[in-house]
Amino acid sequence: MENKPNMTCRVCGKEYFCCSDSKQIGSWRTMACSPEHYKEYMRRIEESRNPQPKVEMKEIEKPKKVVKKSVANDEVADERIDEE
Repeated sequence: MENKPNMTCRVCGKEYFCCSDSKQIGSWRTMACSPEHYKEYMRRIEESRNPQPKVEMKEIEKPKKVVKKSVANDEVADERIDEE
């Protein structure tokens, strides 16, 4: 005699049978139709309880080009200009 489904998988929605012993001990069968779906369900729960903060990408400034200019008395000065 086959047992009638009494649970629904929280990942895929498939109906399956879970015995009373599994319910009493809190087995993975109380939440999912397979160990893989149980792991996925627990991953989703963990993610919903500890959401990762969204990180905004900052625009990186382009480095300025250094141009040597000669000035009076043979001195050299650096001038920084934006490259485009």
